[in-house]
Amino acid sequence: MKSNKRVNIINGIFLALALNLTKPYNAKFALRLGGSDYHVAMISSLPAIVAALSLIPISIWIEQAKDQQQRTATLMFLHKLFYLGMALLPFFHGVDQAAIFVLCVGLMNLPFAASQLGHQSYVGALFSPSERGHAMSLRNRFSDLARLLVMIATGQLMLWIPKTNQDFIHLYQIFFLVAFVIGLGEVISFKWFSKIESPAKTEGGGLKLVQEVLTRLPKEKDFLLYTACALVFYFGWQMGWPLFSLYMIQDLGADEFWLSVISVTASLFSILSVTFWAKLADEKGNRTVIVMTTFLMALTPAVFALTKSLPMMALLQIIPGTATSGTILVLFNSLLEVTPTKNRMIYLAFFTTAVNISASIAPVFSVWIKSQTAIVPALLITGVVRMAGCVALYLRRKVSV
Repeated sequence: MKSNKRVNIINGIFLALALNLTKPYNAKFALRLGGSDYHVAMISSLPAIVAALSLIPISIWIEQAKDQQQRTATLMFLHKLFYLGMALLPFFHGVDQAAIFVLCVGLMNLPFAASQLGHQSYVGALFSPSERGHAMSLRNRFSDLARLLVMIATGQLMLWIPKTNQDFIHLYQIFFLVAFVIGLGEVISFKWFSKIESPAKTEGGGLKLVQEVLTRLPKEKDFLLYTACALVFYFGWQMGWPLFSLYMIQDLGADEFWLSVISVTASLFSILSVTFWAKLADEKGNRTVIVMTTFLMALTPAVFALTKSLPMMALLQIIPGTATSGTILVLFNSLLEVTPTKNRMIYLAFFTTAVNISASIAPVFSVWIKSQTAIVPALLITGVVRMAGCVALYLRRKVSV
């Protein structure tokens, strides 16, 4: 058990390093390639559309495998190959580089989302419910530390090296190449997990498997109730993704250095708070903590809207940084609590597909609201939707207890 916990930490560190070398700067990179507000919105929406269309068939492909661990590792590797393509993109002239970059960001989410689904299912089977919360809180804590360190490093590089727009683009290319190399560590470390016996396969193949889950689904009241309530919150969460980037870049004038500072500050507060949330969840239960963390998340858009300087924005990351670490932890643990053990991956795929359908709409919807009003009203509306999600999760707790 201790060995698997260590592997889970190492795997999370490699993932955090690769993602945070690139993902925090995707919006800025698209703008430097000549992108628009809607390119920024599609950076959030297109990956969700791809995942929504593909996760259920991909989950069947993994679920029916004799070696689910190997198939999940293969998907992880395919995801990392996209970093190489992004590194080469600026060399292609005479094309819409911003649009191609957004397309790559969208398509790479197919193997990424599927591999994360495989990881979630594997961890759900590997750790008992009593061990799962501790294992994931340790993973999140060290992942947050890795994210903090890489954001400090990239922020310093962004501050001292680039002088022109082209210099920034070349530095991004290096980041993508390094992310590919580090990402291979995620693939290799996932293979270090103890082997677990694959569940018995449903006769009749994938369609029979889906039919079996759909027949059983109406009886899984806790799973359906949690999915419905969580989706309200997720929609509000996803609405904020492009708005936060646009507000910091366009309204407050953030460059890559300030984006790094803000991310570092948020990561620091996340690291400092994740242990607190894990202990509180053990004492009070995930259902209580999820209401607390989503309430703080609902306050975040208003905090952004009231912030008029980058130093203040960095300081106030205490709210989203603290809230996000707890939210991610308890959303994951709560999902596993209500997900049936049999055909777990298919249920997770249904849930994740629903979340991704929401994510394909919410960012574009929030940018549309911004275009019809302004950034501050759009942020405040986002906060209202998040608060509705918090209330829904609270009412679910009252109904389920």
